[in-house]
Amino acid sequence: MNAVRRFASISVLGGVVSMMLFLASNIPTKFILLRHSDDNGEARFTAYSANQGQTARGSLRYLDNITVSLAYSAEHVVAGASNRTRTSYEFFFSTNTSPLPSSVGEFERGKLGGMANAETMSPFEQEKRDESRCVPRENIMYLKTHKTGSSTLQNINYRYGDAHGLTFALPKRGVHLGTPSLFNRTHPVKSPSGKYNVLANHARYNRPEMAEIMYKNAAYVTIIRHPSTQFESMYAYYGFQRNFNVTLKEFADNPQTYYRREIAKPHHTALNPTLYDLGMQKPEMADECVIRNKIATLEDDFDLVLIAEYLLESLVLLRELMCWDLSDMTYFSSRVRTNSEEEKMSKRTFERLSEWNHGDALLYEHFNRTLWTKIKAYGQERMDKDVRTLEKMIKALKDKCLDGTTFFKKVTHYVLRESMKDNVQCIRMIRPAFKYLQTLREKQGIPIG
Repeated sequence: MNAVRRFASISVLGGVVSMMLFLASNIPTKFILLRHSDDNGEARFTAYSANQGQTARGSLRYLDNITVSLAYSAEHVVAGASNRTRTSYEFFFSTNTSPLPSSVGEFERGKLGGMANAETMSPFEQEKRDESRCVPRENIMYLKTHKTGSSTLQNINYRYGDAHGLTFALPKRGVHLGTPSLFNRTHPVKSPSGKYNVLANHARYNRPEMAEIMYKNAAYVTIIRHPSTQFESMYAYYGFQRNFNVTLKEFADNPQTYYRREIAKPHHTALNPTLYDLGMQKPEMADECVIRNKIATLEDDFDLVLIAEYLLESLVLLRELMCWDLSDMTYFSSRVRTNSEEEKMSKRTFERLSEWNHGDALLYEHFNRTLWTKIKAYGQERMDKDVRTLEKMIKALKDKCLDGTTFFKKVTHYVLRESMKDNVQCIRMIRPAFKYLQTLREKQGIPIG
């Protein structure tokens, strides 16, 4: 009898264990995936379960095969501004190979049967799933060029880094990182780790030295503009007419004569200024072969070169590269002049300036083609849709934040609505570059000087 009882007990216990194993193998478990960075700045992830503790560790790509869906765990407030920051994620895992939920909503509603997989998803669903898997990048080396719309892009980088608590490579004084010298690792104020998430101030490009202070996975980005309109902007803004004592038209007609008056190592040069910002030395600019080799090197070095004339398209590609939200790409144009001479420039002057800045013209032609190759790969219909969305976002922010414009030293400045004067998002959008630099210095505990 005792033997029978023991047999019955063992049978019942075995059944219970079998049932628990069956349930464990068929019921998805909810995990929290926490994000952190390793020494190289690579995003790393650790999955936790309330009842099982740590279960998986690694980079996101190693977890793709067990990931069902990704959703933001929360919207939280950073420095008083509401921002959807992708720092904590909720994932659902399953230990079996049966069809999996295509969204958190479907999982929660119990729609576990007949759900679409990657092969049966519509292109839109596939795109959304792919987008949900990317991880926002925190590390970016933005080479700020002169008079290319670069202050607008600098504000985007400042805002993102500010909102997410990133570390900036900031100049010890002024706004330049060593210019007119090529960048050196000693130029920024030293950070505790010796590394930086964001470099977004003027510097002359020097890849080996920049690589020493940026994380290995940093994106390298810059912006360029058509050399004729860029040169006109520089001529007016930096007082070249005063320096050379001739009008822009007169300079364009005989540039060699007046260029000799330029100092040996200027902050911004009157010959191929963008190539100069990108690290070329003035004597090298006489050799087209050297210029073309430089452009080929830049093609390898930079992940994205934005084109000022196609800024919206460029920003959509930047969003794609960095895996940021499209709302992070919103902007109010910075440092816009009120009396631009561009429309008054004759066709002859335009062409002569392009000829004079032949190196920059080659650079522009190359990366303009590259941009449109990237747009084609992105998809023209998809690009048009995202550009329209970004335009609507910008308009909505202007309506929300702005109460007009004012002018100071021939540059447009924005006036906040009275009701938005304490709104962090609006304040960051209109904050002038120098003032924002001071804010970041204070935030990083750097004396202002």
